[in-house]
Amino acid sequence: EIYTLSLHDALPISRTNSIVGELAEAIAKEHYGGTLATSSTTGYDLVTDGGELIQVKALWKSRPTRNKLGVIRDAHYDSVLAVEFDKGFTTATGYRVMRADVERMVRHESHVNGRQIVLTARFKADPAVETVDLSKDFDKVVSTTLPDQTDESDLL
Repeated sequence: EIYTLSLHDALPISRTNSIVGELAEAIAKEHYGGTLATSSTTGYDLVTDGGELIQVKALWKSRPTRNKLGVIRDAHYDSVLAVEFDKGFTTATGYRVMRADVERMVRHESHVNGRQIVLTARFKADPAVETVDLSKDFDKVVSTTLPDQTDESDLL
């Protein structure tokens, strides 16, 4: 039997219309623990067990030039975790920045009414940006949400 399996069908994600964003939030929860906020919560996506409010932003590098995250419009968070997925969706790397550093590094743009982080090499190299290895968390989230396949050749 041959069938098509899409990421949308495979992942039990339905809080928003952003599958990439929800996958990033699930990976952040796996890494930091805590509770995901409801989709209507303003400013943050995850409350860690220690009470830290983390805004999770996702970027799928579907093109090499793609590097802009979603706009941050609210200051009700302690840190931002930018989760970058490679083109093939095989890895995830995180970049964690505290709110004060986001406000220092990224200008508020009136035309978008917020701050938009651009994941450039310069941004990633800033000492205030912590690179977070999310590979194990990515693997765990994906392996627990995708159906168990004994023969990967059935996936087209």
